[in-house]
Amino acid sequence: MRMGHKYLVHSFAAILCTAVALRCDEMRKPETSRHFVAWRDPGSGVVSYALQTRVAPQQQSFYFVNRSMTTDGRFLWFYCVKPPSNTRTMGVVDFKTDQVRYFPEIRGVGASPYVDLKTGDLYWTTTRGVFRRSPLEDGTIKQLCGVPASFPKVERRLYQLACHLTRNASETKFFLDARIDNQFVCGDMDIATGHYTEWGRMDVMFNHAQFSPTDDDMVLICKEYWNDAVTGKQRVIPTSADGIYERLWLWKRDDKPRLVPPINGGRATHEWWGADGTSFYYCAYPKHGIARYDLKTGEQRMITTNRATHAHSSRDDRYFVFDQNLGRWYRGCAWKVFFYSAESDKTVCIVTHNPAYNTPEKPSSWHPDPHPQFVANDRYIVSTLNIGGAMNVLVTPVAPLMEAVK
Repeated sequence: MRMGHKYLVHSFAAILCTAVALRCDEMRKPETSRHFVAWRDPGSGVVSYALQTRVAPQQQSFYFVNRSMTTDGRFLWFYCVKPPSNTRTMGVVDFKTDQVRYFPEIRGVGASPYVDLKTGDLYWTTTRGVFRRSPLEDGTIKQLCGVPASFPKVERRLYQLACHLTRNASETKFFLDARIDNQFVCGDMDIATGHYTEWGRMDVMFNHAQFSPTDDDMVLICKEYWNDAVTGKQRVIPTSADGIYERLWLWKRDDKPRLVPPINGGRATHEWWGADGTSFYYCAYPKHGIARYDLKTGEQRMITTNRATHAHSSRDDRYFVFDQNLGRWYRGCAWKVFFYSAESDKTVCIVTHNPAYNTPEKPSSWHPDPHPQFVANDRYIVSTLNIGGAMNVLVTPVAPLMEAVK
């Protein structure tokens, strides 16, 4: 009997150790990672999780059009800045190992790197080419291509190869909306070979290009404000002779870009594709809100008339997240961040007051807007929170928000 009892004790101990080991091996998440701390909004009570481990004094989420977290929730990439330098480097949270890794060798990334949502690999552009790196510690940087040989000769400055690096539906190409001096050159780059195919050249600024998520031959692109490389004079987004604000364009390969008039004869900004590729969304003004454009019918409708500066949608188009500048907008102003249900027409505040990062007289060069985005198959929202005099990466679970807006 004693031998049997001893056997049972050892067996139970072995099972317990195995269970503990399995729990230790489970992938962490923002709610359970040692690198995050709970942050409760003082106005709404909504609980988010702020990245408290710092590898740089300033840590910031991505621009909203490119998801920064893999679908399985393992990797979360973020920007790093070490003042007085303005150069962006990169960090990543690995929730499987519960580590934060800093990659100072990734330097000078553009406005929106691209994260492979399956592998976590990061793709980015500099004025030297397109690059890739694994999020793992032992990864190395690989250059996929240099500056295309067909580009115009640079007289003054090559400003960028891409504004937001987006991949086509077949996952074989990136779209490059480059600026060389006062020329704007657009085309796609084959990821496997580095081969570049030009789509067209313009003498006014076209950027914010985004490949359709379902059509390899379709790009959403925009006219933007820009400063002349020779005179320094600011060029504004024009209005056509028949009164159409020329922000929104759909561009089919081997065709010319087609102007999309904003809803209600108004203006548009900060656009993004719906997940199924049948529509795109944008922030409308001066009659404020989020608008939807249907590619098949050409019909437009307002999703919400809440004022939105930047916005993003869930993959099923039922939920939206948007930020709203408080007072006059400038780089570093104060913000609110909202979650909205298109079904119930209800909102809940994720961040009631995101404090100003600096002053209108001394705007930031780091673009410290919240830029909220859905990530990890819509399980979380990632944004930037300015607290303690620093930019912080904020992750908000979506499930409680959905309950709050029923």
